[in-house]
Amino acid sequence: MSLGPERKNRLRTFHGSRAWRYVLCGMMLSSAFSLPGCIPRWAKHNPWLRSHVPMMRSIPASATAADVAQYLNSNIAKLHSWRSDDVAINMKGRGLLKLSASLAVESHRNLRLRAQSIAGTEVDMGSNSDQFWFWARRSEPKHVFVASHEQAHLAQIPFEPDWLTEALGVIPIDPASLILEPLDADSRLVRLISQHRSPQGMPVQKEMVVDTLKGVVVEHVLRDLRGQEIAKATLSKHANVAGSGVIMPHRVDLSWPMAGMDLTMTLKNIEINPENMSDRMWQIPEYPDYPRYDLGAQQALGTSYQ
Repeated sequence: MSLGPERKNRLRTFHGSRAWRYVLCGMMLSSAFSLPGCIPRWAKHNPWLRSHVPMMRSIPASATAADVAQYLNSNIAKLHSWRSDDVAINMKGRGLLKLSASLAVESHRNLRLRAQSIAGTEVDMGSNSDQFWFWARRSEPKHVFVASHEQAHLAQIPFEPDWLTEALGVIPIDPASLILEPLDADSRLVRLISQHRSPQGMPVQKEMVVDTLKGVVVEHVLRDLRGQEIAKATLSKHANVAGSGVIMPHRVDLSWPMAGMDLTMTLKNIEINPENMSDRMWQIPEYPDYPRYDLGAQQALGTSYQ
């Protein structure tokens, strides 16, 4: 069907004016701000938009500790396991060590991290429902260090074996023991605090810092009674993984200040709830010329590792 002369003139007038630009802008703004907490990158850096367009929160400012935990658990409920065979690790300690790695996590205590350099496998650490272990190719003397979860307090490790699994997002949050504290004036960041005991039996404080605008955890922190950090995980670059509806951080910065160790993991190609992870993945590895050394059993016998 052809357009009449009058209608053609109206269309030319519309396209020749600025009207279509305002309509297009309105459509873009409408779609950009229709999802809670969804602010496009170009809008974040526009001063006028920052001051005139309200930023929608994923978690309301009036939310209680139980409300925040419930929101976070709705994401964790979709995620009983995940893995990535495309992990880049930068480890700071005595110099800077760059490694490639594979990482697999499964609720409740299953964890496996294997890191490689051009020389081969450098580090193998993990846990299962009964024990946890650590092996390093360059360790002296050469051992695969193991301990049971029940003897973690005897193993003299600086943090809970379950802490890393919790920080990696597969353990539901217990709302019963949480205290909520705002961290900034508009309460965009809130802190969830709970009291626990360390593997050594000492009281420790667990903290989770939550960005209520995005609805994600951005920090997990362990503190002693003096408020000093024992361990810290900073989570960033959160994104929906492959359209699964699961929001996960794609960068994890881990720090153990007392041990003088910092580690950054950049995660790519994450698989959500993979079906092909066998039980062998969670078994303590065997390495030739590296006998097992049971830290918990030796401590129980009154001997210590030197």
